[in-house]
Amino acid sequence: MKKIITLGLIIFSASYISAQTIYEVKELGTDYSQSQIDQAFATANFCGFYYSSENRVLNFDDGAVIELKNATDLPAVDSGCFIKKQVAHMNEIWRLSDDGHLLRVISINPTK
Repeated sequence: MKKIITLGLIIFSASYISAQTIYEVKELGTDYSQSQIDQAFATANFCGFYYSSENRVLNFDDGAVIELKNATDLPAVDSGCFIKKQVAHMNEIWRLSDDGHLLRVISINPTK
């Protein structure tokens, strides 16, 4: 009986962790639907993109705004996947490719 209960708890915990949402859609834009965003995020690996102490705001080229959750909200994510916020991240725009993958476009100002 103990084995059955233990196995049940393990399965429940694993399903909870896998169902844990890593992002929140704050605003939908004009070009991408909720299902397109969900599919793209389901296949993306965000290790190294999560902020340690605050949600990371992803601004999309169509006006969508999505927040990646932070370390406090994602206890099941490996601690090595969290980084500190950097000024360079403010110059990035996200978009979905034609095949549904997330793309990060970084704006670079050339030096004079």
